[in-house]
Amino acid sequence: MESAAPFAPGEGLTVVYSWPKGIIAQPSEPAPILERWGRSPYRPVHLAMPVLLLAVMLLFWIRWGKDPAPRPVIPLFSPPAGVEAGFARYVRTMTTDDKSFAAMILGMAVRGILAIEETSLAGEAAKRAGTLPSGAGTALKLLSKLAGTSYRLKLNREKLAGARLTEDERRIADDLFGSTRTDIHLSSADRPVIQDAFRRLGLGFRERGRPLLKTNLGKWIGGVVLFELYALLMLIFMILSGEPRFEPILALLAGPFLLLPLALPLPSGKGSFIAKFFVRVFFPGIFLFVVAGAGFAGASSGLDVDLLSLPGPFLCVGVLLVFKHLLRVRTEEGARLNESIEGLRMFITAAEKHRLEMLSAPSETPQLFETLLPYAFALDAAETWANRFQSVLAAANYTPSWYRGDLNTFTTAAGVAAFTSGFSGAVSSGTRSSGSGGSGSSGGGGGGGGGRGW
Repeated sequence: MESAAPFAPGEGLTVVYSWPKGIIAQPSEPAPILERWGRSPYRPVHLAMPVLLLAVMLLFWIRWGKDPAPRPVIPLFSPPAGVEAGFARYVRTMTTDDKSFAAMILGMAVRGILAIEETSLAGEAAKRAGTLPSGAGTALKLLSKLAGTSYRLKLNREKLAGARLTEDERRIADDLFGSTRTDIHLSSADRPVIQDAFRRLGLGFRERGRPLLKTNLGKWIGGVVLFELYALLMLIFMILSGEPRFEPILALLAGPFLLLPLALPLPSGKGSFIAKFFVRVFFPGIFLFVVAGAGFAGASSGLDVDLLSLPGPFLCVGVLLVFKHLLRVRTEEGARLNESIEGLRMFITAAEKHRLEMLSAPSETPQLFETLLPYAFALDAAETWANRFQSVLAAANYTPSWYRGDLNTFTTAAGVAAFTSGFSGAVSSGTRSSGSGGSGSSGGGGGGGGGRGW
């Protein structure tokens, strides 16, 4: 290469060279993002895993997840020995809820150990308004009138000293009233005390229920191990292949960040609503949000994603959550006790025709109504029981000694139903954390009555 003249200071030289197209291979363009949402070589495994896990868990359920064979249920005219109304509900539903707690209190009331006093929140507010500035006191009274009825529990210490209480009834009395207190308000004012009593009742029921209920937790954990093994193997295959993919990472993280928060048993009591919200809702929600964002971001940065493989890990988590509930069953002893409870409920809910067919059925008296009212309430049959005794109670001018409130409450079935509903709601408001909704629950599981009709 030669120059026709010398270069002056600041001048440059441009060289242009061209060649025919094809001598040098043209570089490939980056793959569009949508092309990364392509088929995974492990798609059959991701789609087959939920089916395999479902088959394994079904085998576990068929072998270990069913209650013992039911026997014919016959009507019982009195509760099983040593079984309080709240514990009867626990055996029937396999969980301790607000209604179990309220039934225990109602059972102690009809025996005279407690008195249930109906009060208005307006009256309670009037007591407190004197300690507040005039404007705040007036506002409190107005809001309380809108809020309606509340209830107080009054302890009769003389009756308590001479009563034959079960361990759980004694625990409730100690937790609510201690050694000196005789009065408690079923409201936010005494919420910490009520919550602690509810929590300890749940622990007591769970301990009593150990011979009656079986969780089959080991079988469920076997399913979890199978799911985690699948996730780990997919991750190993991805590493060995050198092709980064999103699905193995999702499968590995779904266990600790989705399954565990949704399956973990959480205690009831103070702060339980906040804990449940963060563990059951907020944490899984954040995980799903991050997963969606990571999937799109990964596809744009070289991480391949197979849309048809993505449901696999989520379906596995769903299968495990369902069978955690289904594998919880009654033992032989628990099944027989539940049949006795169903026999009592059969008597409580029996229609007139069936009552006439029952041999040795007790006479319908106010005393029988009182004795079985807590059980009717616990077994979701309070209104039916009240309807049955409406004429009996009216003829006897029945006024319960353990209830202080509107004298007309127990003259009609509607009044009894309104009382049990209102009282249950008041207990629920005491067991729930501030700002929470729904019913409280201590322990997990579910299920209903079993056995055959008569």
